[in-house]
Amino acid sequence: MNYLIYGTSYHLIDDEIRKILCDKKYEIKSFLDITLKEVIEDLSYSSMFETEKIVVVKDFDALFNKDTDGKEADLDSLIEYLKHQNNQSIAIFISATKIPERSKKNKELLSCFNIITTPSITKQYELVKVMDEYIRKSGFAISQSALNKFATKCALSIDVAIMEFEKIKMMKRDNKLISEKDVDEFISNYNTTDIFEFKDAVINKKIKESFILLDDLETSKIELVPLVVMLAKEYITLYNVKALVEMKQNNDSISSKLGNMHPYRVKLLKEAASKYTLAEIKEKILSLCNIDLKIVTKYNLGFDELRQFIIGL
Repeated sequence: MNYLIYGTSYHLIDDEIRKILCDKKYEIKSFLDITLKEVIEDLSYSSMFETEKIVVVKDFDALFNKDTDGKEADLDSLIEYLKHQNNQSIAIFISATKIPERSKKNKELLSCFNIITTPSITKQYELVKVMDEYIRKSGFAISQSALNKFATKCALSIDVAIMEFEKIKMMKRDNKLISEKDVDEFISNYNTTDIFEFKDAVINKKIKESFILLDDLETSKIELVPLVVMLAKEYITLYNVKALVEMKQNNDSISSKLGNMHPYRVKLLKEAASKYTLAEIKEKILSLCNIDLKIVTKYNLGFDELRQFIIGL
């Protein structure tokens, strides 16, 4: 069985993977650092010691940002594999953007998947709805006013909101009611101009400005993990924009392929992308992933790792 999951939230995507696999072990790969040929070879290989081969492949949309000839060849080989797949293999592909269904080839490819679409949050009431359900399923209660304030402070990010809720759960212990006072006291405020100014300064290689803004963010005691995740997501978007620019796509086409992105944002990302090669952007994404891994697995790592990243810009 093969799956295609659309989404940008790590938590929501992980939830869908757990539903599919029921805690079975799997490998994780990315089309930013491995070719489709290597993915297919891995899925096709059967070990006498394994009953199932399960591979999760991120950045599926990167396949569609290649030159036309290379893309067509890849799609043909992937369709051929999916139609005659190894019965001992399960492939789960992850894409931040929806694959357009206009072409016959894309339709044929998409017909080979079970497609799952996770919620896309662009407005506060959407985050309120998702988190209301998530909080109540966790056995907690929260007033509407507290929930609205909670969503505002989390700046439209599901990943940030879930992380902050897990933090407040530990603080509340046996008291299952979350009040506005709890939100004020325990929830970090991500809805600040400094966060977005910092992100823009980093991707535009404004090193001095990045350091000043990072110092301010550290002083405000902002959580580092979601900050690193947000930065990594911005570089992934930058990679897609750069790839489309190199394919000679105009602004309208780039906007359409990236989920109807606002034209002004396309303009700003094109300007930032001009400062990098695709290889350099890929290296930045991998570096941020490594920083994230170090922060969550090793004691007493934090803002200094991000400062070293900025120095390397």
